[in-house]
Amino acid sequence: MKKVLIGLVFIMFGIGTAIAADNQSMTTSATNASAKPLAANDIIVKTPHIQLMQNNANSAEAFMELDNKSNTPVALIAANSMTAHQTLLHKFVKRNGELTMKKVNKIVIRPHSDTELQPGGFHVMLLGLKQALQKGDSVPILLIFEDGSSITIHATVS
Repeated sequence: MKKVLIGLVFIMFGIGTAIAADNQSMTTSATNASAKPLAANDIIVKTPHIQLMQNNANSAEAFMELDNKSNTPVALIAANSMTAHQTLLHKFVKRNGELTMKKVNKIVIRPHSDTELQPGGFHVMLLGLKQALQKGDSVPILLIFEDGSSITIHATVS
């Protein structure tokens, strides 16, 4: 009987040690996974605003300043707004003396610097507006970064 009890104690000790070891690895994994900062935490969005397209009442452009406070580049890879059927990252390019818009896959914000989304440059394009926008309206836009993090901003129609 004594041998059986000692055997059970060793078995219980072994199971307890295995559970403790397994819990430690889960905690370590969770700590390591959350140790990497999210790009969205390092970006400050300043003066987000929207301008309606003069020649197309069904579209609008969103402008803002993106300030990267981190030591690494951050890439904005997409945007989404429930206000429009399609939301794209665009850039104005000059072709044959004329400005045209071109879709871009990402906008990189260098470490410790600002990137302006402004008329004649990078911007967020809202295509197929689902409702008419009026001056003063606040439009939510989700900004999505390369690491999967995101920020929801509210841009005012000017």
